[in-house]
Amino acid sequence: FPAEKGYEMDLTSAEKCREEPLSFAGYVRNAVFVSDYIYSDGESYSASTESYRRCLAQADRALAKVCDVVMEVTAGCPILYKGELL
Repeated sequence: FPAEKGYEMDLTSAEKCREEPLSFAGYVRNAVFVSDYIYSDGESYSASTESYRRCLAQADRALAKVCDVVMEVTAGCPILYKGELL
């Protein structure tokens, strides 16, 4: 957010980004959500980037709560965390 451009961080955007997929999940019968683990590495980032990463993690956890099946696929190897595959 360059100061010279006058940009400000929208602190409500994380909630919006979390609520929209949750609303969608409640509206449809079947959906697949794909997420990346960009918030799970061990690097140090700026405060605004860390805030963004925390918001992504919160959104993933909220979505996992309402989904029937939650799994991770790494290098083609599935790890089932919740539910069962049909």
